Amino acid sequence: MKKIVSLLLLLALACACAPAMAEEETFESLCALTAPYGFKLGAPLSFMQLRDQKYLTLVKTHFNSITATNEMKAYSMLDERGSKARTDGMPAINYSAADQMVKWAQDNGIGVRGHVLVWDAYMTDWFFREDYDAKKPYADQETVKARTEYYITEVVKHFEEKFPGVVYCWDVVNEAVGDSAGEYAPGDARHLRTLRSGSPNLFREYMGEDYVALSFLYARDAV
Repeated sequence: MKKIVSLLLLLALACACAPAMAEEETFESLCALTAPYGFKLGAPLSFMQLRDQKYLTLVKTHFNSITATNEMKAYSMLDERGSKARTDGMPAINYSAADQMVKWAQDNGIGVRGHVLVWDAYMTDWFFREDYDAKKPYADQETVKARTEYYITEVVKHFEEKFPGVVYCWDVVNEAVGDSAGEYAPGDARHLRTLRSGSPNLFREYMGEDYVALSFLYARDAV
C-alpha cells in the first residue's frame, strides 16, 4: 500500500511540474523585455566565472551586455616588467585575461561595457614613477599625461580592432567625485576627489586637476 501511495505522489508531482516546466521554456529573456525601452541589460563577469557554466548559461540567456569586474581596469592590464623593458617610455599592456572575456562575449553575441580606463582606486603606484620604478621619484606631469594618453588610446584601439563593435562603450573615468567633505578640497564646486580612504588620488596628484577632462579627450581622440 505504501508503494502505491508513493507512486501516486510521484505522479502527482510530475503532473504538477510539467506545466510549470513548459511555461518556463516559453519565458522571454530579461534583455528582450528591456529592449523596447531602449536599454541593454548587463551582468558582471570575472575571469574565473568563464569556468562556471551555470553562470555563463544564465548570462547568455538573459543578458545582452557584460562588464568585466576587474580584468579591464588599468591595474589589471598594466605590465610592470614589460613597462620597464620598453625603450620608448610608454607602458606595456597585458590583454590576456580581458581578451578571453571579450572573445567569449563576441562568440555569444553579447556586448561589452568597457570598465574602466581611469580609476584612482587600487591604481598601481609604479605607473606614476620615473622608469616605472617604485623606488624612484614620481615622474613629471607631462610624462604622466603622455603615459595616460598612450594607455587610453592603445586600450580603446586594441579592443575595437581585435573585436570590432563588441566593446560598445567605455566608462572613461570612475568615481572622480569625492564621497564626503574630507575627500575633496574645500571650496571645490566639482568635489574632485583628492583622497580615497585616506590615500591620495594619484591621477589628480601627478597628472593634474584637469585629469578628468584630459582622459575624456584622449578617449574621444582614440576612436
